[in-house]
Amino acid sequence: MTRDIFKQLLDKFLAGKTNPEEEQLLFEVYEEFQKDSIPLDANLNQEENQKIIKEILFAKKESEPLNTTISFRLRIAASIGLLVACTLVAWVGRSKWLVILNPVHTITVLTKPGEKKKVKLPDGTWVWLNSGSSLSYPDVFRDSLRIVRLSGEAHFDVTHKADQPFIVETNQLSVRVLGTVFNVKAYAKDKKTETALIRGSVLVKVHDLPNRKVVLHPSEKLVLYPKKKADTGSDSTLQLEKINHTESANSVVETDWTQNRLSFTNESFEQIAADMERWYGVKITFENEEIKQSRFTGSVSSRTSLWTVLETLKLTRQFSYKKMKDNLIHIY
Repeated sequence: MTRDIFKQLLDKFLAGKTNPEEEQLLFEVYEEFQKDSIPLDANLNQEENQKIIKEILFAKKESEPLNTTISFRLRIAASIGLLVACTLVAWVGRSKWLVILNPVHTITVLTKPGEKKKVKLPDGTWVWLNSGSSLSYPDVFRDSLRIVRLSGEAHFDVTHKADQPFIVETNQLSVRVLGTVFNVKAYAKDKKTETALIRGSVLVKVHDLPNRKVVLHPSEKLVLYPKKKADTGSDSTLQLEKINHTESANSVVETDWTQNRLSFTNESFEQIAADMERWYGVKITFENEEIKQSRFTGSVSSRTSLWTVLETLKLTRQFSYKKMKDNLIHIY
């Protein structure tokens, strides 16, 4: 416990603004102080310290008697105020004081359709957040684990800390790492959740399959197809795959979005449409299932217009589209 932290609590107590938990901590300090179990000024011997304590504890004020509550506060303040000027010891865990005096605050970063953000976490980890995503994390990692929560897609470059593993929690799974580069795609509306490893190693645990733990190695991808709520007869399914490279082999499909490219390999039109919705801020509907399940391979820049992308896709699969009101695109 530092002097500044202790002083904050003491000032708050004298102002009558402490809550019951904070007062209990202060009273415990007071009791320990009376027992002389807390060292005071290291430059004084035991007898001199005891003399100072007694002088403070039994000091009488010559003015009128104060209100009982105020008098009690002043007596405690006088007794333990001496600690502020002395070297304080951590007679209670440091984390207990930090939580009360400096509570952890959760920071949430959101991205709108067509927007991406680069975020630096308190431990130095870099996160690239894709469109239509949210990332929540504490303003300081105090626990033995560094836990963040993701909805959507993010690319992580984790600062290595062997004694404090980094964990990404999503609705469907958790990814545990020590220091690595990986991508997690976990949009609530998508039919699958993907974890793609670029460098290092990660341990993936699926919430619906507590006995299944998968360790990924570089260039591997774990694809999870969650069990539908209405389907009680089957479990979530997992597929271990290799990450995909663009035709030039100079980039990775799963992380091309960090370079402002929308890339896909043998991907369904339904999934490509979901990505385009987030990139261009539109809503896309399909006339029939056959068109929705058509598969495409390609890569386009984020600067390419939606209409150019649709026209390019039409070169390999015949379909039509029309723009409706409220940014709705209907494909038939």
